[in-house]
Amino acid sequence: MPSPDLGLNGPFLQRRLPDWLKHSTPAAFKHLSRSQLAEQGDVLGLAAWFTGAPAVEQQRLIAAQAQSRLSGRMLAVLLKDLKGIAAFAEPLLLARLKADYPALQIDVNTCQFVQITRESTGNGRWEDVSATRQSLLQAALQNFAASASFVAGSGLSSDGAYSLENHVIYQSPTVRYAAPVAISPSAFAGLCHALDLGQQYQQHLSTVFESPATQASLKQQWISVYKDLLRVRLQVALMKSEITDAARQALLALLQGKPDVRLNGKPVVVRQLSMYGVALADVWMISADRVASDVEEPVVVYLPGAPLYPLREYPSVKAFRDDLRINLRSPAYRQLLRGYVPREQAQWFFATLQQNLYHKVIGRDDVWESVFDPAASLKLRDLPLAGELFDTLYTQHLQKLKADARVLAVPSAKADEKARAERLAYWASVGLNVLNAAAFFVPYLGEVMAVVAAEQLIHSVIDGAHAWETGDRATAWAHLESVAINMAMVAGLAAVGAALPKVSPSELVDGLLPIELPGGERRLWRVDLSPYANPVELADVVPDAQGLYRLAGKQYVRIDQGVYEVSQDANGVWRIEHGVADAYRPVLRSNNQGAWQAYGEQPLKWSRAQLLRRLGPLTDGLSDAELAQAAEICATSDDVLRQVHVDQLPVPGLLADTLRRMRLDRQITRLVEGTRTGVGKGDGLGFLPALAVQLPRWPGRLLEVFSGPEPWGDSIVYGREAFGDGPVIKVTREQVHAAKLPEILLQALDEPACQQLFGDSVEPQARLQVLRDRLADQAEQRR
Repeated sequence: MPSPDLGLNGPFLQRRLPDWLKHSTPAAFKHLSRSQLAEQGDVLGLAAWFTGAPAVEQQRLIAAQAQSRLSGRMLAVLLKDLKGIAAFAEPLLLARLKADYPALQIDVNTCQFVQITRESTGNGRWEDVSATRQSLLQAALQNFAASASFVAGSGLSSDGAYSLENHVIYQSPTVRYAAPVAISPSAFAGLCHALDLGQQYQQHLSTVFESPATQASLKQQWISVYKDLLRVRLQVALMKSEITDAARQALLALLQGKPDVRLNGKPVVVRQLSMYGVALADVWMISADRVASDVEEPVVVYLPGAPLYPLREYPSVKAFRDDLRINLRSPAYRQLLRGYVPREQAQWFFATLQQNLYHKVIGRDDVWESVFDPAASLKLRDLPLAGELFDTLYTQHLQKLKADARVLAVPSAKADEKARAERLAYWASVGLNVLNAAAFFVPYLGEVMAVVAAEQLIHSVIDGAHAWETGDRATAWAHLESVAINMAMVAGLAAVGAALPKVSPSELVDGLLPIELPGGERRLWRVDLSPYANPVELADVVPDAQGLYRLAGKQYVRIDQGVYEVSQDANGVWRIEHGVADAYRPVLRSNNQGAWQAYGEQPLKWSRAQLLRRLGPLTDGLSDAELAQAAEICATSDDVLRQVHVDQLPVPGLLADTLRRMRLDRQITRLVEGTRTGVGKGDGLGFLPALAVQLPRWPGRLLEVFSGPEPWGDSIVYGREAFGDGPVIKVTREQVHAAKLPEILLQALDEPACQQLFGDSVEPQARLQVLRDRLADQAEQRR
């Protein structure tokens, strides 16, 4: 079977994606992906129900989805220590085997436990021999009863291959293994029983979910995620006209915890649904009290994760029942039910469902056929939900979490050989094994845990993907899904002879770069500095020769339009700070003249404007047109500019000198304009006191400019050479830099002095602007 092209980062993804994906199925991964994709589509194609909705409703949905993603990430962080069943159990089993059998090298995923069954047939004249094979990890998870015994021929094999010899009438066949493992079945069963992975996993769940230090915050965050997901479903349902505005208002009131929730003016009752006597986790509906009502009441039903409409309003319970019956013809809907039904009851439940949905009839050629029964009984009932809705749902979630785990990882106290055999037979009948079932244990614990699993999955391979646009996330998910399905099929899930699916090509994923986080973990990263941008204002800060801006004990650089805090690591490498301790800090390099570059940036792809702009502080204050003009004057080609950036060379001398001259001219122009308008700011205005005492008809006042914020201490006096020891006007440097000098001068000059400076032709109310203009004219003459 030829291997498909997994893309440039395919090998990295195969190494980094968690092992449980090898045991997943395409349908299971689709279930996981749905939690990450926007229902309305993305920029590549938006659904008509979205584009046709009012803009305010579109924005409500987008905001609800953003909030849902945020709360999901927060819960994923809180549950970072939660391990899947196989990931938890495998190292414990390996450690125990290593301790008890140090001389053996055992792979618990490929080494097989082969359990032989012998059955007499032909009136005892011969035996039929059959075998059940599981990996050691699967067998250990299903556990063994303390009294477990095994017939001759059962054993452990490195590859599970065995053969039957002497299989002749009247003689029992002998089982021989190609690569036996020197551990007897009874010894391995005893090891598993003593190790008790099932009980250890129950303790792990209790540690994660019921720790006194985090129990309350975890519950609250789970409820927040549940509510945020429901708000998204609610908004989508409204935009699709699947609920009325009255239903929307009732659900919003329920979400807000209001005490008197009403639907169409009647008090609301919340009920949980059951089928065939089995309560369906997370499935509930609201309506007016139907028992007390003398009319048929509409119902709003919530089926989290449903393919067609997770939230929908029906005119009656009967209408919902009829709709559900039709939908259950779809494998996707029957798969949906698997997430609602306790695993311990799944075998009986789905057998009962099949018997009711389909009945046998004699078809063509007198062959029995299964035909859908449009009147099939679903035995739908609604059960009372005690207590506050979302608290109750969380309690039920935790109970189902532990109960389902006990089926997949059986505690020794619950181990029973008959039940074990029945479970294995059932899973085999639906094309699964223990690890398949356990692989998606967490995602199938409802929509909330699917969100958590998806967030943790994408975070395990891509750093910063949570901040991507919806379309980019969808593209990345499609690629990850393709790689994961290929991993699963290569691991042996594919049918014999089946072709591996083509991996969705992704220029976006191929463009990601490998990085190492502070803790040593490896990830892929997209070159995007926007999450690192710092809002600090550097307008009045002058960079040093390296292009570093120093402010309040910290160092910053400018890259494109952003400002970034930087520091040197222990190896002297410059990195951008993030603010979060364990976040990736992008590596920087520069030409020591301020042309900073982040790891992964590609100057070979930059435009001419970007090549010029990225030369550093030399370009500050100049427009793109002025930069292009300077390069044109100096005959600097794009190739020369690219070489500067690629090889971190100094800026060509003529270009650097031209840029400095243009910046100086631009600064002077801005200062003159700022002086004239009174809005200029910065230390460039420091020349104004010297110009003021040189104005024509200046009334002989000295100007004393103080360095500090108050008019005392170190100072410089202007005008002493021309006016000796005349009267002094005091001003601070801060006031000068804030363009306040003209106002201060007018406040300090008496009327005779103003008359001398302005004459009779300037009205008092015009003096401020005239003084500004004269100072600006004086500066223009001196440039």
